[in-house]
Amino acid sequence: MSQAAIPDRFAALIGRYAEISAPLTPKTRFVEDLGADSLGLPEIVLAFEDEFGVRVPDEELEQILTVGDLLPYLKNTGVGGIKNSP
Repeated sequence: MSQAAIPDRFAALIGRYAEISAPLTPKTRFVEDLGADSLGLPEIVLAFEDEFGVRVPDEELEQILTVGDLLPYLKNTGVGGIKNSP
């Protein structure tokens, strides 16, 4: 899978909380590009955790600025073909 590809389930989840007007890429910014506010981003992260069974530590939440910042959390789930290298 290309690093530029965003799994469909992930894109659909983000679409429930933010206005998506262009294809998502890892560089898509939650606030500037998707209009997520200080309450919207935590909602996206909580939904992400519930949907994929992963945990984003609270102390790392401030560092989540782009869609790509959440992708490493999917590696252990195998969602959309994203997996850790052996």
